[in-house]
Amino acid sequence: MFSIGFVSAILAEHTLEHVFQYASQNGFSCIEIMCWPSVNQDTRRYAGVCHIDVDSLDADTIAKIKNYQIKYKVTISALGYYPNPLDGDSAKSMFYIDHIIKVISACRALDLPVMNTFVGRDHTRSVEYNIDRFKEIDCWRVQCARLHHHFLEISRSSEFLGLPRVLGIEDNKVRT
Repeated sequence: MFSIGFVSAILAEHTLEHVFQYASQNGFSCIEIMCWPSVNQDTRRYAGVCHIDVDSLDADTIAKIKNYQIKYKVTISALGYYPNPLDGDSAKSMFYIDHIIKVISACRALDLPVMNTFVGRDHTRSVEYNIDRFKEIDCWRVQCARLHHHFLEISRSSEFLGLPRVLGIEDNKVRT
């Protein structure tokens, strides 16, 4: 059996509790919760939505989030943040990677097994350059290794870079 849910970004102007309430009232069983940084300059549609602020996640907030899941009978399928960590601007790239690491840590704090993101690419450089840069950064494998019983899924859209082959995986999952 599978769950039907949605990405919280579609309810950007609403509180996290309202997102859970909407999901419950409309027959959804799960939600991917957006966790963009509170300081965000990305103007793409749905970018910048923050329903869980991972910079200020504390024990009370974690308890409240877990209570919403019980109260509304809706689970969190994953936390999401979709920047471009391979951006050609190294300052932006490091900011994105640092925030991805914070979101992965929030997954652990919330007992969630999945964090969704993009690998990204520098569109001004070759595919080979992007693969090499991805290997240099390697935050994906390192950060996943910090989590117990978690995995990072490499999205199908990343296959154009040959990332599953680069990482030596067959089913697009880096397991810890």
